[in-house]
Amino acid sequence: MTNDPSTPDLAEFDARKAVYEQDVQFYKYRDGLKWSRLWSIWLIEGSVLYVAFQAEKIYYWEQMIALLFSCLLIGLMYWLAKCDEVDANDHLTRIKRFEENANAPFERTPTPWRPKFMGVRITAWIVGLLFLFNFLVALRLALPHICLQ
Repeated sequence: MTNDPSTPDLAEFDARKAVYEQDVQFYKYRDGLKWSRLWSIWLIEGSVLYVAFQAEKIYYWEQMIALLFSCLLIGLMYWLAKCDEVDANDHLTRIKRFEENANAPFERTPTPWRPKFMGVRITAWIVGLLFLFNFLVALRLALPHICLQ
């Protein structure tokens, strides 16, 4: 090892590269976990819609409980998915910093048909609408029985 500042320290570079590779693995794991949680939301919603509207011999209060419980589950799963996204993005920031320092930054090809914010915002809107839909249907099921008493 020389004291010349123009020569890179290979041991330091190898250590940073190992951290980089761990960050990439962590990012891929958390990103995959986020998407599996979002898929779980869609499965929960499909199941509760079947129970609420297609299952026979089910009382209104059972439908209402299923819809309200799905609101809780959907909210919890979305919160967990957002936590995974925040964790993954923290590591992605460090990954990008390493790539810039190594003079090999990743540059995404711009696509005019897909804005950068589209995936995150649309997912949030869909989950919010599912939550609202389930809550309003549960309220609609309960109101006639509450008002009649």
